[in-house]
Amino acid sequence: MVAGSAVSPHFDLGSVARELAAAGPLAGASVADDERASVGASLDLSYQRLDDRGRRALRMLGLLPGHDLTYAAAAALTGTDEAAVRPALHVLATANLLFQHAPGRFRFPHDLLREYAWKRAGEEEPADSRNEALNRLLGWYTQVASVLDGRAGRIHVVGQDPPATEGAPVSRDDA
Repeated sequence: MVAGSAVSPHFDLGSVARELAAAGPLAGASVADDERASVGASLDLSYQRLDDRGRRALRMLGLLPGHDLTYAAAAALTGTDEAAVRPALHVLATANLLFQHAPGRFRFPHDLLREYAWKRAGEEEPADSRNEALNRLLGWYTQVASVLDGRAGRIHVVGQDPPATEGAPVSRDDA
């Protein structure tokens, strides 16, 4: 978009900036008049190769308000359990649509991919489904926060001795 505007005799950087802001980063990562050369078209090909479970997982993970998640958080977003979400996350990681940056912790490898997943969720998931997914995730985070607050269990921080409190052991890695 920017390169195409630069060769225009009426190039106005302010107009291009407003256009990019309105369209989003994916639109800026395209070639004018050649949709096949866009990042979005490339991501479409990868998305189409996924099975239904993988496509839905990618869409729901696009709703994530943070930058990384665990199996438990992914299960909350997808409305499944950890055993059911693990294969989908590994398929996404194998397809380079998700990156496992630490054992059991995932993130999108690039913000453009994250935006793509978010847009797909907006296009293909009903608003109720998206809201329910976010409510499940927030419920999960609330549960973990109450445990890590010490009210419901003891905290285990990797690399440190756990504090001596009563309750079920919980790892920060579960957040």
